[in-house]
Amino acid sequence: MKKKLALVLSLVAMMCMVFTSCGGPKTFEEYVNSDSELMEDIQEIQDENEGLTITIKDNTITYEYDVSVLGIDKDTAVAAKSNLEQTITKTTDEYKDLIEDFEEETGIEGLTVVGTYTYRCEVLATSEIKR
Repeated sequence: MKKKLALVLSLVAMMCMVFTSCGGPKTFEEYVNSDSELMEDIQEIQDENEGLTITIKDNTITYEYDVSVLGIDKDTAVAAKSNLEQTITKTTDEYKDLIEDFEEETGIEGLTVVGTYTYRCEVLATSEIKR
């Protein structure tokens, strides 16, 4: 999942370069919504990764992964909570680097990535990452 999310974010970064010379959108959401191919790529990644939902609202990119699709019960998911928190913590620097790249390439500042692991809508671990 981490590689696929990195792919989505990389695709977004590439598309950022296209719009920077035209004045472009004011929010990251506007930027993504102005590119139907990018929206299709995001949807395709979600379709290929059961349980993954990617949303972009204003300047926040949120990915939510529902671990129930792994076939585990709630007790197992809750027991894995600290591992999920560690997973989010380990990716913080990668996301900060991507945020910095996006901000520089788009001229849109204040981007945030939110990573959340859930079990059937119950939040197990979440982190808000800013540059």
